[in-house]
Amino acid sequence: MPAVAIATGVAAVAGLSHLVSNRRELLLVPIAPIISRIKTASADDPVRKEILRVVEQMGAVTLSQIVKLTKKSWGAVQWHVYVLEREGRLKSVKIGPFTYYFTNPRTAAEIILSSVDPGSLSLEDREKLDIMASAVS
Repeated sequence: MPAVAIATGVAAVAGLSHLVSNRRELLLVPIAPIISRIKTASADDPVRKEILRVVEQMGAVTLSQIVKLTKKSWGAVQWHVYVLEREGRLKSVKIGPFTYYFTNPRTAAEIILSSVDPGSLSLEDREKLDIMASAVS
């Protein structure tokens, strides 16, 4: 009797191994609802919509400005900005000690130039802003 149980177990493992190796898409079945929910949540998240609205309204803003204007925690804003940037819906540029987030490069360059002393900018920062100002929106 023990030999039959062992043989049955081995056959079951072999069958499962064959199924898994030839039908990899079956491995995704348990996590498919999670993946679709993550993608939907990313597109419809109200915090991200609010961040995008603030950035578009202001033209170019720093992370601390987004935190103040949205009244969200620093960590939450940092995470949502990271996701928006990763998705390509938000862009950033580091000018001096600040990182500015924007959606329209030309508008952002104008806003940044009007808020800093152009003489205090490094050549590299000035070139970044010139490139942004000449970008086609």
